[in-house]
Amino acid sequence: MTRTSPDNLFTERRRSYRPRPTPLADQLRDLETLQRIQTGTDPRLLINPDIVLAHQQLEEDLHRQTDPNPADEENQPDEDFNHYNPASEANEDVDGHFSLIDELNAHHTSVDQQNRHQSINNHWTRLIPTLHGAYLWLQIKTNNWTSSNAFENFSTDFCTCNQFKHRKVDFIDLNIQKREVIPFCQCTPDMLHLLARGYIGSTPVAPQTAFSINLLAFHNHLWQWCTVGTLPFMKAMQAWLEERSMPLLTQSGNRRDLRTNFAAAIDVYRLLGRRTNDILKDTLHLTRHQLLALDSCPACFGSASPSNLQRDPSNHTVTTRLGPAPQSSNPPETVAPNLQESTTLNRLPQDPGNRPPPLIICLDGNFQHRHHFAGSRNYVELVTPDKFVKPESITEMNDYIKRQEEIHRVRGTRDRCADSHKAADDKRNKSTWKACDDTGLMGCCCRHDSAVYLANISDGGENRKYPLAILNQVLSDVDSTRDVQVLYDIGCNLKKFVDLRHLFPEDANRLKFGTSVFHSYVHNWKCQLEFSPRYNDGWGLSDGEGLERLWSYLSPLVSPLRYATRNHRLSALAHKIHFHNKRGIENLIHWIEHKYHQAARRKEESTIKLDSLSKLINPFVSPRATYDLRFFEEQWNHQRQFQLTHSDADRERQERLAMFLDREASLNRLRAQLNQMTATNSGSYDDIVQSLVEIASSAEQQRGFASELPGEYNVLIGQDAPRRRLQLLLWHSKSALYTHAVELFSERQPLYRGTHIGTTLSTRIIAAIDRRKGPIETAIRKYNGYQADYLALLLPNETQPDIPEMTYRVFVNLSLDDAFWQDVYLYHSRAPWAVNSDVRSGIHAMLISQRADEEFALVRHEFLSAISWAVNHHAALKAKITVIDRFISELSEDDDEDMESEDSAAGVLTSISLGDCGNSVKAELLLSILNSYLTKHEALMRSWSTDVESLWKQLHGNGPQAHEWFRIISTLKSADQSETAPPVEVGGRAEEVIDANEGVDDEEGEEVEASDLINHIHINPQSHE
Repeated sequence: MTRTSPDNLFTERRRSYRPRPTPLADQLRDLETLQRIQTGTDPRLLINPDIVLAHQQLEEDLHRQTDPNPADEENQPDEDFNHYNPASEANEDVDGHFSLIDELNAHHTSVDQQNRHQSINNHWTRLIPTLHGAYLWLQIKTNNWTSSNAFENFSTDFCTCNQFKHRKVDFIDLNIQKREVIPFCQCTPDMLHLLARGYIGSTPVAPQTAFSINLLAFHNHLWQWCTVGTLPFMKAMQAWLEERSMPLLTQSGNRRDLRTNFAAAIDVYRLLGRRTNDILKDTLHLTRHQLLALDSCPACFGSASPSNLQRDPSNHTVTTRLGPAPQSSNPPETVAPNLQESTTLNRLPQDPGNRPPPLIICLDGNFQHRHHFAGSRNYVELVTPDKFVKPESITEMNDYIKRQEEIHRVRGTRDRCADSHKAADDKRNKSTWKACDDTGLMGCCCRHDSAVYLANISDGGENRKYPLAILNQVLSDVDSTRDVQVLYDIGCNLKKFVDLRHLFPEDANRLKFGTSVFHSYVHNWKCQLEFSPRYNDGWGLSDGEGLERLWSYLSPLVSPLRYATRNHRLSALAHKIHFHNKRGIENLIHWIEHKYHQAARRKEESTIKLDSLSKLINPFVSPRATYDLRFFEEQWNHQRQFQLTHSDADRERQERLAMFLDREASLNRLRAQLNQMTATNSGSYDDIVQSLVEIASSAEQQRGFASELPGEYNVLIGQDAPRRRLQLLLWHSKSALYTHAVELFSERQPLYRGTHIGTTLSTRIIAAIDRRKGPIETAIRKYNGYQADYLALLLPNETQPDIPEMTYRVFVNLSLDDAFWQDVYLYHSRAPWAVNSDVRSGIHAMLISQRADEEFALVRHEFLSAISWAVNHHAALKAKITVIDRFISELSEDDDEDMESEDSAAGVLTSISLGDCGNSVKAELLLSILNSYLTKHEALMRSWSTDVESLWKQLHGNGPQAHEWFRIISTLKSADQSETAPPVEVGGRAEEVIDANEGVDDEEGEEVEASDLINHIHINPQSHE
């Protein structure tokens, strides 16, 4: 039977429903094709010889499937006869030849796509240096495309030939889109012809679409501030431009989809900007440490050189009951001379000639920034930006960890803190990550929330190799004499991990680990004593939560980058982080001043508290005297020593006992309620009796459990030690309150980020707080009951004035580091710190005072480092400009391109790749780059000047401003005054400057100030600190 022709396929009536076999001629033709492919004589093999290897591999796979090894029959999966796919049967004949051809075609398509992508990438690689040189030259000639000649045709400056080929190109600008016929020549790349007109093409060879540099610059600023997507941006631009010009249509009459072309042009524009930055860094010969100061944070990585700094300590301290304290707007009114001065001002080096204060960084992982396998084919090799740790370094760290584990025979053990940290256990999230090739990010930032390094996580979970690879990079970049302190969500576990494997032995003396403040609250009290930055020296008021704020800033990129290419994902993240750090540097001095004010306020509050305690009689010393700082320090050391000696096993046993006693107390309350019901409602007597039997049975089970612990039997069944029983019950109820406090604090976190809150988020926050109110009030009632019973057992001189009656209003305003939360009831101690709340309050105030003093030392160093970096960087730019300018002058005099009279300039120019430019052109371009960056840096110094002068007076008083900074700023201000035009007069008087916020109502009704919402829900703004 012959095949049905396409014309009558749907009209001819079938005579039989039996399957139609493939004609023998077609089968023979397909068999011959396969034989030619197998022998390598098929013409299609000329396209790609890898098809032969693919066919052989597929043939082996088919052979294994049809003729499995009899020895492996037991390992074969069971056959599934319940699934039938007619589509696959229709595409496959008896011998399975059609499926083989489909596989070969798919492989050929994949290889063809890979070759095409690699070819495009190779073209870009060869073109970019020449394109960059032309970009810099045109940037000078058109004043960064802002002058009137910005869109003139400068093609004749690159090529003067007359052999042209014309081609249509679509041009898209901010205000117009058009299609023009453009002449191109073979001696100059097409991209240079477009760039000469002020446009960047989307493909390296024969581009048909080009976007203006002004449009790309506008999108760059918009994306940095708003993270606008490429598709909605181009849709909006097309709608805007079609109102002003003719639409750009395809041959079929449809509107063009410009998203892909525009994305490619964006990548080129950003690459040109990165190359310009790299030229600056190479020219200045910056070290890794100096690069961190330039790109991340000058306060943390800048070099302080205040040799000419003169300070008068009397100008910036006042004497309080506890010793020196910085001046503030509201200094303490009372001063008690009988308290010894605090020695905490010397906890961190303050003399710039001594060892510098430590570098404090924080580490954290984020698993929202995943990338799916289906997002890209990965035809091009992965390019890792400078802000990311190289994959080779992560692999080396992983190998190093394994070698150390083998040497020291380290076995994996469970850690309670790590188990409570979900992200640390990669097994819990494998179902989420199985479809991803990149599962998240590991980040590192400084005290000022500037990103230092990031690592791309590719195997799920916060595997220790990622934070340790970042830490190793930081240790190698900073001065070997400087201490490095690390805050991590599970810093306790990270320290144990490093110590057990003896990692970084040469840096062990300068490494210190801690737990970030908010996450430390979910660790047990013993862990907090050892790793919380609030209870240990050297941390100042660092919170270690900077990366949480960074992740919030990067959150708009989560969705659009999950299905982008891997290279585009990393590039976009690096570009966004670069802008984040740049904005942080612009506000750096203001941030440091804010930290100073926060420390001054905390210092003042702790001083007032200690001043009030200094008036009270200390009943624990003989002869009797008032409380003093030495007593609080001794009690704190005793408390730490006492509580750190208790093992985790002791704590777990106490927790089980407390839970048992709490259940027994609940049974007792039920008994009392049932007795009351019996007296008032005799009709339900049978039900009440049945309930009593159940309660009695539960109580008997409780006693059975108690009998298994003979050492605590008397305590558990209530026959002895009522005070100990109530201590455990009070501790257990306070632990439940503490859990609620941590959860409530996490709900209120968005209120403390200093940003506007929309109506939706504010509604969610209020709803979440309201949902927690009921359980919190229940826990408060239980705590108050236990508190009253416990206070009733105490002698009059033992009365605990903690909070006699806890209320919801008081609860929501308690900070998580308040002395109220200390585990004093868990340990059977009669020491003053355990039985007296005044002593605990004094210890807490002393610790805050110490951290504030450390913060002052850190602020002084960071402030000095920042302005010294600004001075040094300014001097380096000026010096390099002088060198290049002299080199250009000598070139023009001698007219010799190969002269080497200025070795440093010639060496720099040789290393710069800008196409076929000669040294004279390179020198001109380099000089333009340096002058541009000098102008930006001087603008940065001007923006800092007001805050610098204000903070300088607060730190060093009104004495002479003995720093090079002030001389440079004075020179810049003098130049500004000479260049500033007089105010424009309107109607015989100077035009009045109107405040930007004057008379402007809040037009955006959906915006809510965080402070207003805090006041609305009756929260003390200081309770979160």
